[in-house]
Amino acid sequence: MVDMLEEIKGQMDERGNDMTDTSPLVKIKQGLSKLKQEIKTMDLRIGVVGHTLMQAKIRHKVSPSGPAQNDDDPDFDLDDDDASFSFNK
Repeated sequence: MVDMLEEIKGQMDERGNDMTDTSPLVKIKQGLSKLKQEIKTMDLRIGVVGHTLMQAKIRHKVSPSGPAQNDDDPDFDLDDDDASFSFNK
């Protein structure tokens, strides 16, 4: 009977310790903060690429000594979605 009582007390202590263990929560929070940082980095990279693309399109369109002016090129449009974007932060 005493052995059974000790076993039940041990199980209760173990369950109590499992419930108060916050290491999984800490790991989740660390993961979320890492993901947020990676999202910021990717947003910055997307911004740089978008800006570079827009500048290249403008230079190509404005350059008088360059190749054809592309006035009749349907694929060349400074108003395309890829020429402008905004951060949602």
